[in-house]
Amino acid sequence: VADGGRRHGSGRSRGRRSVDVRGESGGRRRPELRDDPQLPRGHTLGFLRVPKLRAVPPAGRAIPITFRLARSARVAVTVVDDAGRVVRSGLAVPAAREAGGQSVTWDGLAKNGNVVAGTLTVRVAATSSLGRSELDAPIQLRKAKGP
Repeated sequence: VADGGRRHGSGRSRGRRSVDVRGESGGRRRPELRDDPQLPRGHTLGFLRVPKLRAVPPAGRAIPITFRLARSARVAVTVVDDAGRVVRSGLAVPAAREAGGQSVTWDGLAKNGNVVAGTLTVRVAATSSLGRSELDAPIQLRKAKGP
């Protein structure tokens, strides 16, 4: 179920989307506990930030990816190209994370170890007791010379 196209976070959220996918159990929902008051009610994930442009040398370069969790959740961080093909996955340790600010680092390299130039999308998916939430953010990479 999409969240009606609302954007969440600071004014820097242009080009990012928030999707909250819930189970189809229907019926009445019990009152929700909010672990992080900075995020909208009913969401697990918010405030995804990645740099807009990075020059990546052949050996890679640390690229910070930060986000907030409203409640504990299992997180997956993936980078995809314009065609939706996975460039890199497994950037987050596959374990439950606590509510609050989170960060992972990507080296800017594809799964084959090469730099991928162009416009890519960083996708963070969080699965909690409320279901699955995803946030996407674009990043532009270019190949840099040197180490």
